[in-house]
Amino acid sequence: MRIQPFPSRAARVVRAPGGAAPGPSAPGARPASGAAAPARVRGGAPRASTPEPVSPRGGFSLTELLVVVALLGLVMAAAVPNFGRLVARDRVDAASQEVVSALILARQKALARRTDYRVTLAGSPAVISVARLTDDGWVDDPVRPLTLHPGIQATALFGGDAGNQELLIGPQGLLLAEDAPALITLTNDRADSAVVRMLRTGRVRADVH
Repeated sequence: MRIQPFPSRAARVVRAPGGAAPGPSAPGARPASGAAAPARVRGGAPRASTPEPVSPRGGFSLTELLVVVALLGLVMAAAVPNFGRLVARDRVDAASQEVVSALILARQKALARRTDYRVTLAGSPAVISVARLTDDGWVDDPVRPLTLHPGIQATALFGGDAGNQELLIGPQGLLLAEDAPALITLTNDRADSAVVRMLRTGRVRADVH
């Protein structure tokens, strides 16, 4: 009588329902067709895949755009008058600096050439001309006069005389006594003003109001 050896653990076969015995799976073998492989995460635990959320499309509605345009219009309407006033005030300030430069230049030339210089304010728009005294009379120096901006009105008060439109600077750089102090007032249509003063000593300064 032959005794059958007891099968080892490796030789045991577990039959699946229906009688089919699955064979040993080889390393790297693919799953059967139609079977979905479970997603795996770190640690080997399977995880079901979830669809990524779809972000909504950005943009502005017509109502929102109209509101923004209306707000911009209000801001511009409030800013334009202030901007115009600022520009007008800057013109007065710039005109005062030009007058100061013309008076200082006339005094420097009188000192350098040791002769009389004359500063004349006339015309509308105001024109300031500088001339030196020669044997042949008055000669423009510099040749080209200074013309102020058309929006600036200029009035002169030399030595307290409103009718005097000329001031004389002597060879020592001193203002003629009867022309001192010399005041030139610059204004615009917005009531901004600046006053240029030249004292007897020849000192020049501008005060903007």
